[in-house]
This record gives sequence, structure tokens and C-alpha cells, in this order.
Amino acid sequence: MCQCMSVQNFPSAFGGVSDDLRYYEFELDSFNAYRSYTAQYSSEKWPVFSIGGKKPLQNIAAMKILEFQCMFSYYVFTQETGGFVLNEVGFPGIVVVIPEGNYNISTFLVALGAALTEASLLGLVKTYTATYDTTTSKITIYNNAAVSSVWSITFPPYWKGPAQWMGFLNDSTATSAAFLASGTNKGNTIVTPNAINLSGPNYLYVNSQMVGNLVDQHLPLGPNNSHNSGPQVAKIPINTNSGGTIDWVEKKKC
Repeated sequence: MCQCMSVQNFPSAFGGVSDDLRYYEFELDSFNAYRSYTAQYSSEKWPVFSIGGKKPLQNIAAMKILEFQCMFSYYVFTQETGGFVLNEVGFPGIVVVIPEGNYNISTFLVALGAALTEASLLGLVKTYTATYDTTTSKITIYNNAAVSSVWSITFPPYWKGPAQWMGFLNDSTATSAAFLASGTNKGNTIVTPNAINLSGPNYLYVNSQMVGNLVDQHLPLGPNNSHNSGPQVAKIPINTNSGGTIDWVEKKKC
């Protein structure tokens, strides 16, 4: 939820459009929203604001986000995006779900191993363990099979699963490979191709359903956008960890 956001139009001397236009500053707090945009979300997540004391805003020439504060209270791993598929010999398509929440490396290794082990109860009933390499920032996952037994994990497309936070590729399958470590067979091992990122996205977007399409904020063609004008009005860097407050101020141009 975003607690406070400041929006203002500057006079032209300060980067605005024209001194002939009127400029207003609005302090918007989702806790004081008029209502939610849709019943599917609370007003704190998708607020609709009613501005009092002014005539309805018409013919908006420009808009800029000046400052933004938002609690990092969302979960990186959710019920909707925490799932992937475990494939064991003779048992393909077993759903694995990382419990909803935010993790540090120690708690995540435990949660990942437990989730895979629980899923394997529907397959070969193996115990899975995850370890972390402090040099490469990659995760190694293996099971307790005494003999070579290939297994794999499959991730859904971008943003629909946890691949990017776990160091894997979106919309891909990672297959195990056997190796020996200290004379003990940790065969059937998967090493993440990339470093993990348990803190989640590096930025978020402030959106406006009403005027977003009027703002010259364009995204390239990708899995989540069509490279046309969308609801985005500002890109906000996430500059804190879970439990902190994202605090951003627009840099004034000289």
C-alpha cells in the first residue's frame, strides 16, 4: 500500500509547461482514499481520490510525481507467484509452492528444501536440501537419492512464478546433473544459472487509470506491456528492505 504521494504542476520557470496555466499540488494518501477503483482490491491498494474545494480538473496539460512514500509491506513470494513444478522420474508435474512471505538467505534455503520435500511425497518421496554459495550468490539443490535419478523443475512465464528471485530463468526447465562432493554422492543436483535476488523487484511504477495514458511514460515491448502508452506515470526505485519505507523525491532540474 502507498501511504503518501505528492503531485504538482510547476510554473514554467521551474520546469512546468506555461506560466499562463494554473498549477496545483495534491497530497494523496491511500489511507484517506474516497473508495477503491474496483471491489477486487482495497482502497489502500487501488485508491480513488476525490479532490475537494476545486472544480473538476479538465484539460490537464502536464502532471509530475514530486515525492512518494510507500511501506515495503508487500510479499516477494505470494500464493499467486510462489509456485513452480517438480518433475521426478515417473511423477511429472508435481506443484511446489514457496510459502507466502519475504525471506533472507537462511530462511529461504529451509523453505525451499521443505517445499520440494513436501511435494516429493507425491512422487519418489525424496528429501531435498538447498545450499548457498557466498562467492557466486547461487543456490545448489540436491536430494538424498543414493543412485542417479534425474529430476527437474519447471517455471511459469515472467512474473507468474518465483524464477527470477531464485536465480532461474523464467518460462524454463532446469534439469539435474550428478556430481561427487567429498566422496558423497549429492547426485541429482541443480545449480541456479544466475545469482538469487530475494529482495524482489528493483523498482515499481506509480499508475493512474485516469491520466496515465496522457503521460509520456513509455515502456518497451515486453512480457507485461505492449510498448504503447499505459497507466504508468512514474518509475520509483526501491531503496529499502522488507519492513522499511520506500522514500523517493523527484530531483529538481537546474
